[in-house]
Amino acid sequence: CSMPSCGKQWYQRRVRGKPQDKKGPHKKKESILDLAPYLEKRMRVKFNGGREASGVLKGYDALLNLVLDGATEYLKENEETIKTGQKTRQLGLVVCRGTNIV
Repeated sequence: CSMPSCGKQWYQRRVRGKPQDKKGPHKKKESILDLAPYLEKRMRVKFNGGREASGVLKGYDALLNLVLDGATEYLKENEETIKTGQKTRQLGLVVCRGTNIV
């Protein structure tokens, strides 16, 4: 554009750190669940494929990724059943990916 105002608009958008795109401003992703009341409390989590684990919730994010401390996995009785048995396995500190949580 040959008009002086066009250069000023470009400068305001680019140099001042506020680039404008055609989609508009991006919003911060909001979590579908508010897990703040459950921080520092023991919880049990079910995963795709039938696995289950429990531990103390230390943190989470908008994608529902969870950080569990002192985690314990509950093992299945056998591969054909969905029911978890009495056997457990200590895992310690784990990060549970939100896409795998049921």
